[in-house]
Amino acid sequence: VRYTTENALKGLPSRVLRPRVFVYGLLLLVIGGSVIYSLTQRVPLRMEVLADRNVVYREVDWQTIENVYTVRILNKDDSPHEYSLRAEGIEGMQLVHQPEALFIESGDTDTVVARVRVQRGTVEGAGNAFEFVLESKDDPTIRQTNTSRFVAPEGGEVTW
Repeated sequence: VRYTTENALKGLPSRVLRPRVFVYGLLLLVIGGSVIYSLTQRVPLRMEVLADRNVVYREVDWQTIENVYTVRILNKDDSPHEYSLRAEGIEGMQLVHQPEALFIESGDTDTVVARVRVQRGTVEGAGNAFEFVLESKDDPTIRQTNTSRFVAPEGGEVTW
């Protein structure tokens, strides 16, 4: 048993460089390039934001509406980082969370309860999109955003 082509057995010239070899080579090159690109562009940080399901919104005082979110942070980097969390996208929005500085060891996960507050009359209803932004204080290239929705009473009135 030998590894050869039918043309070589008949004594005819055989072609090793057929179009199939070029197609397979190109496919292998594209897949290899995609893997290398995805590894070099990977963000070593993950953030998940869940809105509180118990209370859709609450009134802090007569002028402020508050939504509560649970933010879960996973540091996928090889070194620990200190992160800052902020919310942006709605005018006058305030983000309150404890602790202020989020220090997370490498490969570790932390959960933070975040309260987003907006002045009454600034937003109405449930379609108010904003973003949570999580950024490493020591390396600004490590950054993750997550879009969420702020829910406020319709017409600015709270019904009891």
